[in-house]
Amino acid sequence: MVKRDFETAMVSMGSRGFKSKSAKADMDNGAILTNISTISKTNTVIIGNGPSALALSYLLHGNEPWYSPSEPHPDPVLHRKLLKKFGLSPLSDSQQDVRLYDILRTPKDCNDITSHFPASVSMSYSTAALPLNTLLDTLFRPLVDVDMEESMSRVGWRKTDSDVVPHVILGEEPKAGGQWAGDEVWFGDEDDEESDNGLKTLSYADLLSLPGYSLGDHYKQKYHTDMDPYYRPTRRLVAEYYATYPRKVGIEDVLFPGTSVTNVERINDKSGFNFLVSIKLKSNSGSTSHEAHVIRCRNVVLGTGIFSHRIPPPPVFTPFFKRKLDLELKERTWDNSSAPTNTSKTAQLPLLVVGSGYTAADAILCNQGKRPIVHVYRWDPENRPSPLRGCHPQAYPGYAGVYRQMKDAVFKKQSPTDGIYQGFPNAVVAETRGDGMVTLSIKSEDGTNKETAIRVADIEVCIGRRGRLDYLAPDLCEEIGVQNLDYSNMESLNNTRESPSPLALSRTATSSRRYSSRSRKPMLHPTTSDTAGKVWVRCSSLRERVEQNIEVTANVFIIGSLTGDSLVRFAMGGCVYSAGRIISDNTPIIDSSDSSTMMSETSSMSESEDPQKLSEGKARRRKSKCVVV
Repeated sequence: MVKRDFETAMVSMGSRGFKSKSAKADMDNGAILTNISTISKTNTVIIGNGPSALALSYLLHGNEPWYSPSEPHPDPVLHRKLLKKFGLSPLSDSQQDVRLYDILRTPKDCNDITSHFPASVSMSYSTAALPLNTLLDTLFRPLVDVDMEESMSRVGWRKTDSDVVPHVILGEEPKAGGQWAGDEVWFGDEDDEESDNGLKTLSYADLLSLPGYSLGDHYKQKYHTDMDPYYRPTRRLVAEYYATYPRKVGIEDVLFPGTSVTNVERINDKSGFNFLVSIKLKSNSGSTSHEAHVIRCRNVVLGTGIFSHRIPPPPVFTPFFKRKLDLELKERTWDNSSAPTNTSKTAQLPLLVVGSGYTAADAILCNQGKRPIVHVYRWDPENRPSPLRGCHPQAYPGYAGVYRQMKDAVFKKQSPTDGIYQGFPNAVVAETRGDGMVTLSIKSEDGTNKETAIRVADIEVCIGRRGRLDYLAPDLCEEIGVQNLDYSNMESLNNTRESPSPLALSRTATSSRRYSSRSRKPMLHPTTSDTAGKVWVRCSSLRERVEQNIEVTANVFIIGSLTGDSLVRFAMGGCVYSAGRIISDNTPIIDSSDSSTMMSETSSMSESEDPQKLSEGKARRRKSKCVVV
């Protein structure tokens, strides 16, 4: 099992809260190595270290977004509404800038400003994204979908110390960037610089940029030339950009990569620090301690996303992966010189790829030319079409090419890749064995099932991703509208929600293993909350709640893809609204035991404030039910 723990630290807090020392930034993960155990209280804890968490931290460091009427938005209706909300007249000669926090105080403010979006004549607005996210997107990048070269931001920035809010960013990934920094960003060898060749982002570079230091700035600094407006960067470059971003904009002092949040619980506290956030600590010996360090805070921001975990393979794949794990463990015990190798033999065997989405296509693209591909996938273009269908051949030639291969296999057409790619639409993986033999059940034209046995070198099961919120206490899950549910019994309820398919998952406790595509080391889903259940979420899980308010319950905010909008370009809406709310309620952090010294502010809590004692008697864990939220 791979356990991610945060790095051992040397220095103390800057805008985290209590005391500040200069420190050299860690060039590997974008953070200052800091001992988080010195932090007992802070205003806000951001869980997750992806792009939205980084953008929110930029705001909480005192960087205010302002709308300038001197450069009106191309939508005159929106321009008038923004000024009216601030009490200004569009006809006034002396127009002052408008602070976005002041016009987005409540969800009603946003509804009033964006009510004309669906029927807008002058501009076309997204109907799929949240109105709040669409509003900030069009302020940052007006007309970007029409002419990216002429798109000029209508948002300016001002630095103010009065709006600095003490906070920390806690993320499991070892570097800033969230999923972009994870083990499953690329397929292929970790040290192979060409392994991501052709695997470029779906979005243009500017749509992946964060405020204060854009991806274009990073590109120019690295390559000493301007970036093309329609440039689609490689994933490796984007991950590098997000890892570099904290140092470039000065937010590295609050970043704690590699931390594992184990529990978030609401308590009643007169001082307003009503949340206990527990994290796993790392001992001096390097092992993970079972004792959790606890941070008390006023606000919790959930930014862990909906793509943090690959859906684990069904149990039918267990024999293959178990045997593979056993072999890898044995090889690590052998001396390198005496370890048996069969690289040439396995290179001739095909790779089995299961899935019909982008990750499956990535696996195919990264291995084509290296070994034959056997592809098992769902084909239901009427009810559940592959997302690859929408990839234009000129914009996304790789993905469009994989979709063409899939389609040719359905209609049994001859393809230039015959012998290299072999597709089996709507086939069922009936059995796998440790020696690499895989039995496929294929439905013939006469309706009978035919079984075909194939020996493969490796298997990539790419059947989707989900997020996890099981680090939240059950009561808090109920508050925000999700249930703390048992992962081991998901099969029956999942089948009632979705129609049966050849790749329908039988989710059991034995199928919880996932595999890193880079290191090829087995990884188990981390055990986080002290509850027995797991809370799995997808794009629609919290959508109804965030449509009403980004603050889904008192002092708990949702940002990033948890809102249901997975594109980075739509992240700023939730961030700006959350920052405005947090800043408006920001009050100094004072330790009542001794406000005259800084050290006392990081001292241990009194016995009456001990989180463990506060939690005693709260063994209210309910029996879990099971469903994908």
